[in-house]
Amino acid sequence: MRLATLPQAIKEFRLIDPRTALNETMLLTLIRKNQLPYGNHGVRTVVDIRLVIATLNELLGFTDETFLPQIRTIRTAAAELKKVTEHIVMGEDRIRICVADGKIPSILIGNRRYIALQSFTDPYSQSIVCGKVPGMIKKELLKCDMLEQLGAKISRNTVPQVVRIKSQK
Repeated sequence: MRLATLPQAIKEFRLIDPRTALNETMLLTLIRKNQLPYGNHGVRTVVDIRLVIATLNELLGFTDETFLPQIRTIRTAAAELKKVTEHIVMGEDRIRICVADGKIPSILIGNRRYIALQSFTDPYSQSIVCGKVPGMIKKELLKCDMLEQLGAKISRNTVPQVVRIKSQK
């Protein structure tokens, strides 16, 4: 058991992962939602660092509770994935769609969703890849629909008829 105040815990998490999106407000919100165990020592809120890591891993769907997940906002995760990995070709919109579909677990704090970069590593990325392709953007759906309609018109065996409209003078 390793107890620390919220600022101390955040400072320690930033030593492990300097670009983490984890902050005091996030931990306080998780405490208010009764998802994170805590204790009060006078006016200070204290948490067990190991329990915080285990809770974050549980919320993000990881079975191994020993590592601190690399928590990022969706925008920063998309930018960081483009820099770090070349085999992942998911943009910010696709990640948002996967999060909305529930394929990528996330933590909702206020109006922001936080995801872990470990969701894109080998044992956990199977939920993203398996099944059908992540939902398409509306433009892509319209494009596919237009192509199907055009294909149906071309494949008809009928001869098009041209009707001349007589103009009245």
